[in-house]
Amino acid sequence: MGTILVTKSKIKFAMWPKDHPPPHLHVSWEAHNCYATIEIITWQIIKSKGFNTKELKELINYAKENKEISICKVSFFI
Repeated sequence: MGTILVTKSKIKFAMWPKDHPPPHLHVSWEAHNCYATIEIITWQIIKSKGFNTKELKELINYAKENKEISICKVSFFI
């Protein structure tokens, strides 16, 4: 599956179905050397570098509300 979407700010959301558990998103903002891994069941941050707390909360809210990510989340379990 790989990249699901890229925001206007060039923040990339990606997911690989055969990746290790727990199911998670990879979020990267290469221009600022930032990345995060977000677990998609509880929406907890697994790890991050470069994003501040406010940005991480915004990323989680964006992911929760995004149609493409929701579809990928469902398809992960099919």
